[in-house]
Amino acid sequence: MIDLSRAFDGAETTHHRAFHLVGAKHSAVNAYKIYQGFISNRRAQLLARYGPQPSDTSQIQINKLDNHLLPRLLPEDNGFVLWHSAIRRYIDSITDAIDKFVERVSNEVPETTVED
Repeated sequence: MIDLSRAFDGAETTHHRAFHLVGAKHSAVNAYKIYQGFISNRRAQLLARYGPQPSDTSQIQINKLDNHLLPRLLPEDNGFVLWHSAIRRYIDSITDAIDKFVERVSNEVPETTVED
């Protein structure tokens, strides 16, 4: 989990640097205004991709759609590969831990036989 957190921090820092959101306060304030325009455009692109919500959409579907409409790193964004590589390593580490646990438990359970 710590590795995933560090990777997130790295991806976020890369993303902030790409938009000049770090540095002198005056520069960062101006960059933030530009960044807000980027976020607005990103949301519009995602809305165009997923379309508006029909009036009969269930709350579960609305929640799923809202998750898609949140700004996110896309493949062309700085930090995307770093972040997704970290997620993959995190998932692999969980899978490995589960596999090791199952193997250990299965080795501890004695075999039983059914007698006629």
